[in-house]
Amino acid sequence: MRANPHRGEVAATLCGVPVRLRLTLGALAEIEEALALDTATLADRLAEGRLGARAAVVILAAAARAGGAPEVTEEALAAADIEGGPAGAFRLVAALFAAAFSAPREGA
Repeated sequence: MRANPHRGEVAATLCGVPVRLRLTLGALAEIEEALALDTATLADRLAEGRLGARAAVVILAAAARAGGAPEVTEEALAAADIEGGPAGAFRLVAALFAAAFSAPREGA
């Protein structure tokens, strides 16, 4: 499955399903509510290396659903093998935030 970087998408395989991860406003609102943290605080924690495993699960599950994979729930993701293990999960979260909040390229 290919991701569209112009839409801030990241390709991944979660719960055995190829998905596009995407941080829409709805996904961000869902993440903020679940973690009781605003997006700026989440980004700061990610940059400082202080993001916890629960946050990674919540972020990846919400981003997968926003990308069109409703079957990826927090419960399923917490029990699933992720390529690269926990470090791979955190790399996906970092790539997702970078894709969502980077400035669009000229002509994009």
